Amino acid sequence: MQDQSTEQKLASAIEEAQKRLAADGVFASSDVASSLIQTLSTETPDKWAEMRDEIVLNWITRIVGRRIERSIEVRDTRQGWLALPEFEHVPHFIKIGGGWIDINRASLEQYRESKAALQARIESYNYARRSQEKAKRDKKTLKEMDRVERIATSYFATDPTMTMGRAIQLHQENLEAPPSDVRRRRKAAKSQTSTKAARA
Repeated sequence: MQDQSTEQKLASAIEEAQKRLAADGVFASSDVASSLIQTLSTETPDKWAEMRDEIVLNWITRIVGRRIERSIEVRDTRQGWLALPEFEHVPHFIKIGGGWIDINRASLEQYRESKAALQARIESYNYARRSQEKAKRDKKTLKEMDRVERIATSYFATDPTMTMGRAIQLHQENLEAPPSDVRRRRKAAKSQTSTKAARA
């Protein structure tokens, strides 16, 4: 049992406890759990302590993940990331791999990664036991995220190192500025990019 993973060790312990209890007649899953905990904690207390910590960490991690997902969904359906009606479904936090990031801090690549994951999730709704309500909401989110990406891409063209938050801030400033100011800013950005290229 030394080279086995915690899951394999637990599976073996469950099987042994099940056999012991089956010999006495009717048994419940809680009986098996109690029996294996007692056996492991008595026979190998150090190994059991490590297993217990790993099991608890995995269990709590799953609970935390689900709660974060739910809290983000609730917050993001109540108020969007931007104070603009056409972006009310774009989430404030986006999922990257196994974690989350504030969308304002995300790079364009991270934003696109999150959008691709959302697209994959929408495609999974074609299978049974998927909520039509969630599918509808996710489709709205994807549509709005596409629009945000189109807006942000032009700003990333002048500075690939900026964040999504900065790109949208520039967009909002341009919406509020008179047309002459917008043209002047774009000209200045192009000039700055050309200067950087010439120096490189």
